[in-house]
Amino acid sequence: MEKQAYAILLNISSYINAHHTERMCLLLVMSMTGFGRSQQERNGRIVTVEIKSVNHRYAEVICRLPKSIQHVEEPLKKIIQRSVGRGRVEVWISVTGDAFTKQRYAANVELAHSLVMALRQIKEAEQLAGDVSLHDLLQREEWLSVTEQNEDASEWTSFVEEVCQEATWNLQQMKREEGKALQDDLQARMTTFDNLIANIISIETNVAEAYKTRIQKRLSEWGITEQVEEQRLLTEMAMLIDKADISEECTRLQSHIKQFQQTLYENGSIGRKLDFLIQELNREVNTIGSKSQDAKLSSFVVECKTVLEKIREQVQNLE
Repeated sequence: MEKQAYAILLNISSYINAHHTERMCLLLVMSMTGFGRSQQERNGRIVTVEIKSVNHRYAEVICRLPKSIQHVEEPLKKIIQRSVGRGRVEVWISVTGDAFTKQRYAANVELAHSLVMALRQIKEAEQLAGDVSLHDLLQREEWLSVTEQNEDASEWTSFVEEVCQEATWNLQQMKREEGKALQDDLQARMTTFDNLIANIISIETNVAEAYKTRIQKRLSEWGITEQVEEQRLLTEMAMLIDKADISEECTRLQSHIKQFQQTLYENGSIGRKLDFLIQELNREVNTIGSKSQDAKLSSFVVECKTVLEKIREQVQNLE
């Protein structure tokens, strides 16, 4: 029942995002790391499937399975690829009990008869006692052959796929649970980053007055305040303020933060998009740092870069 509900949820998730303010898609955020296992028994044989997923830039599926079922590798990969957006997935499959391929001995009676006659001729020619026995025949096995008899391929291929599907579901369940934890952590860290940017903006609004006060203080210390025209002072101050202006960077930062928070609640593989937004956030913060001449603002820039690095590390774990 859970599997059916999950499939339905995948199909209608776009509708939920478009029409509901509640972020029901929360459960669909996926981590790239997880483990799933399934074991089932049928007709005297046990099939075990174990799937491990780790971080990877692209989607990659590697299967390790017995020689007797090598031909089901591609169908199994397709089952997994339908559920995995990004990550390196390794699949181990083992079969115990009755094999899918039955081996049978077949006797070439004509060849065995010829062998008996040849052995008797040798005995007579050499005047050896006794008749030819089965033990004598088994010394030469040319008259015996081994044949392989395969069961209906479609029946047991379906069985292996069923076990693989179950293991994939368990893998996805673990990835969803870890994805939810990552989502909560990223949301909290981005809120912290947003607050730091708010502090930077509050400092930036007072930068003009701070520059004016600093210039006037320096001129007063040098004893040349009365010799400087007010218009000249304003011009110099405007030039300094323009060089240190970070309003555009702050505007872009606020836009990127909003996009990050919206993307965090989208369906599908969001890791690459979030990683790109982190790069853009870093770029804007670095620009602010290069323009900053205020000790307090520089301190906030350092905190921003520290938080962004933690966010980047967590984003690397998302599909």
